[in-house]
Amino acid sequence: LLKSAQIPASLVKVVTDSAGNAYVAGYTSGVDTSCPDNSGGIAFVNRNQFAQYMTDVYVSKLDAQTLTAGFAKTLGGACRDIATDLALGADGGLWLAGDTFSSDFPVSGSAFGPPPPNYSRPFVAHLDAAGAVLPFASYLDFGSSARVAPDVTGNVFVGEDRSEERRVG
Repeated sequence: LLKSAQIPASLVKVVTDSAGNAYVAGYTSGVDTSCPDNSGGIAFVNRNQFAQYMTDVYVSKLDAQTLTAGFAKTLGGACRDIATDLALGADGGLWLAGDTFSSDFPVSGSAFGPPPPNYSRPFVAHLDAAGAVLPFASYLDFGSSARVAPDVTGNVFVGEDRSEERRVG
């Protein structure tokens, strides 16, 4: 999907469901032209010079029956956003983890605070089975490179490189 659109992208993870559908997560060059440094200034203003830092997360579904895109979604704020993990939940939805420098990353409800100026903060997000709704998204309050592990009862465990597990849902 992304290659056919001539968009530079990095693949992070592919998972499949029981019907053989494939879900893909990664990050691709974003469309943002500047990145606030979270303290009021602008961290990156030259799009060409810092293009590799301006990324957004993508998640897409490849339908096993039709071999077409079931959905394709990008997620991110004004700065660098990357995916670090993807998992299929018991409800058929997707759990996505990553890192963001964006103070305007789309979070829901009572999320942890945004990243400190010029630093990243991990995030976790839940997309429903259609990939169209974001019922839950939050910054996380620990290091980086978050991983997600949903169980069969609907609980989701989030950890930093498979350590410091925390139940979030």
